[in-house]
Amino acid sequence: MTDMAEAGDMPIPDDDPTSTVTDAPTSSEDEATKWKALARKHEKQAKTTAAELERLRREQMTEADQAQATARDAGFTEGIAAGAQKVAAAEIKAALTGVVPNPGSIVEDLTLTKFLTDDYEVDADKVASLVEKYRGLVPANAETATPPPPAPHLRPAAPPTGTGGGQSPKERAQAAFERITPRKPAA
Repeated sequence: MTDMAEAGDMPIPDDDPTSTVTDAPTSSEDEATKWKALARKHEKQAKTTAAELERLRREQMTEADQAQATARDAGFTEGIAAGAQKVAAAEIKAALTGVVPNPGSIVEDLTLTKFLTDDYEVDADKVASLVEKYRGLVPANAETATPPPPAPHLRPAAPPTGTGGGQSPKERAQAAFERITPRKPAA
């Protein structure tokens, strides 16, 4: 009924496709390909079985239990999405480092869900296209170029003129302190 494995005392069923001699691999690459195919097959079967089990569980739930499970699943998905967006932000910042002067400011303006797959993984192709886009926009000498002056409404206001009477900030602070400190009566 069973054959014994070469490496151990684990029985292998006769209907197991890995136990037949006719499909023995000719090289280690062929063997690796065969095991990968078997692993994919079993992963697919496990996912199908898990989905069927979940469907059966949901069918047997009361309405209140179904509502609770739906809310739990929605919260879980929301948490996964939030975490995935943080990962995407970090990966985009890392990819843009050295391409643009301040990658953090660019990431703040992005819709990070655009860079995620349906499984909440970072889409490397979209990140690469973003990097290429900014690489084309930023001149080659961006580090040495002087930045443009800030817009007039964003410039800091000039200090008022005529205040302080030519005193340094330290002298003005000392004078203000002396004005507010009560004097001791003369004895």
